[in-house]
Amino acid sequence: LRNIASIQSADIDFEKGLNDAVTGDPASVFLISGDTGSGKSVILDGISMALYKTTPRLEGVVNQKQNEFLNADGQSVRINSIEQYTRLGISPGTECYSEVVFEGNDGATYAAKLTLGCYLSNKNKVTGERNVKYKTPEWTVRREGGEWVTSVTDVQNIIAKAVGLTF
Repeated sequence: LRNIASIQSADIDFEKGLNDAVTGDPASVFLISGDTGSGKSVILDGISMALYKTTPRLEGVVNQKQNEFLNADGQSVRINSIEQYTRLGISPGTECYSEVVFEGNDGATYAAKLTLGCYLSNKNKVTGERNVKYKTPEWTVRREGGEWVTSVTDVQNIIAKAVGLTF
């Protein structure tokens, strides 16, 4: 994870270092714990974002049209928008993504990635100001270190086949 919600940077390996505290054997179960706001749910959101370009928290929003607001720069922001996971206060061009590397049903290694972020708009002709705006999310996947696939339909199909589950 890079600059997703409350997490500035995190590399989490669910296969290495997860040992039973008493026996030292590889753990069959692990616990994600921490204080309120420390990013526990963001870890799970990040996995969902990379694999499905959405999260359970976004899917449950009712009255979506009533949950659309203009930010201080006049940019439309929806509560159910994946862009809301862009960490507040980052500079334009700063890395902002969630990536999951996993073994697919076919035994191949896949990487699924959702890239977010922000950029500076063109200069306003009247005020001369440049506003910060959200980038269009880019959802990609690749198999065994190959080329990144960028077509949303292809990404969705590849991940569904590799994982064996849809969102």
